[in-house]
Amino acid sequence: YEGDFLRGIARLNEDENWRDLYGPRSARFRDHELILRALALFEWQERYRKPLKTFLNAYLSDRRDVSLDRNEGVGKLFIDAIAVIDSTLGKPAFRPERALNVAFADSVIVGVMRRLATGTAFAPQEFETAYETLTSDTEFVSATTVRTSDEDYVNLRLDKATAAFAA
Repeated sequence: YEGDFLRGIARLNEDENWRDLYGPRSARFRDHELILRALALFEWQERYRKPLKTFLNAYLSDRRDVSLDRNEGVGKLFIDAIAVIDSTLGKPAFRPERALNVAFADSVIVGVMRRLATGTAFAPQEFETAYETLTSDTEFVSATTVRTSDEDYVNLRLDKATAAFAA
């Protein structure tokens, strides 16, 4: 699915805050995949069906020739969300139990992007409180650790993250 959108993901992958949150570049493009997951789930949550790979391929195919820019649209929302998460929580934000949890990360990113899409910024303490509320929700935690590609669990965790970070 080579095209403008995929090149845009590569540019987002270079963002300093993203690198801080994600860690070292992945030789297997797992960092690119997590960006793609967040964007696809942000825009197409209602279309999600497993398997995840098929969903991501359909999204990427649809967006192939769409320009993805860090200064506008979903690219800007992603960059702004990552900046909020990194400046407030730093690297532990996506590591509820030390290792990077992609289901946890995609949910947090989508929730923050949705808040920012409303035009409402976060006060640092407000963000921390929302994050703590979300991460102490046993249903959310379960939806990020078991059967993470099941439609019900994907929707549950995204809806909970969206609600936690809502204005």
